[in-house]
Amino acid sequence: MSEAPRLAVGAVIVDPRADGPHVVLVRRTSPPRVGQWSLPGGKVERGETIERALVREIREECGLDVRVGPLLEVIELIDERVHYVVLDYVCSVVGGALRAGDDASEAAWVAAYDLAEYSVTEAVARVISRAIADERE
Repeated sequence: MSEAPRLAVGAVIVDPRADGPHVVLVRRTSPPRVGQWSLPGGKVERGETIERALVREIREECGLDVRVGPLLEVIELIDERVHYVVLDYVCSVVGGALRAGDDASEAAWVAAYDLAEYSVTEAVARVISRAIADERE
């Protein structure tokens, strides 16, 4: 691995429904973690602010327009080919309609208590739990 780490952003989009909180998950079609369910997001492009990158990535990947909230956590994804530093933010929906976009084969509102069925990573589950806890405060 000779490249410098790449900066990326992720969104925890929470809908506090009466039957329990739901979050947006996407099934990835691009590395890292192809085929796995995760939070929507992607790379920050040169000259792009973090907020603008997050809004763009969410629109492209799952069809939603979002307002960016507070930073939840910084996650590192490291394997033999890539090293991403991912900034995960709480976001709220302000428009659009959920659909799978450019880097996702599927997109879904998932009940927080069903996350295990989607085999999300420990880091994804932790960030979602933190976002939901912050929503309740």
